[in-house]
Amino acid sequence: MGAVDVTSELSESASPLRPAEAVRDSVEKSDRRLARRYPIQINLEYRLISQGKVVWTGQGRTKNASSTGILFETECALPERAIIQLRLDWPQQSSTEEKVVLHVAGRTVRSLANTTAVAIDWHEFQMTHARMVPGLEFDSSRSPVRSKRKARR
Repeated sequence: MGAVDVTSELSESASPLRPAEAVRDSVEKSDRRLARRYPIQINLEYRLISQGKVVWTGQGRTKNASSTGILFETECALPERAIIQLRLDWPQQSSTEEKVVLHVAGRTVRSLANTTAVAIDWHEFQMTHARMVPGLEFDSSRSPVRSKRKARR
């Protein structure tokens, strides 16, 4: 068997790309992800929203995350295309009393058994001293998902 000249085969194709660009272009087209995913395990709380009301709540744990999505495990399967809010207690880097909380609003895009993928529509990191009062997790003036619950003082 003779050696195959990949360079000549690529130059004969209709693509005006150089060989390295053609390979990169092929890889990018086959990977649907728009952002790099990082393996991270963080406990989270979620709320499913329908018609502006919370219809289901639960807890889970992330498997990986990126700037555009989060993959997490829950105790049960969640419906696809549902509006969802997530609250993640970000790992502390220091011994201060302040905690960093990541709030996310998005849509479930894939669900298989107890694993759900969420596309992020909105997110915000928040510093807090204590656990937040239910209903205040999301600033309704900035989140695309409105919360009807009022804070108790």
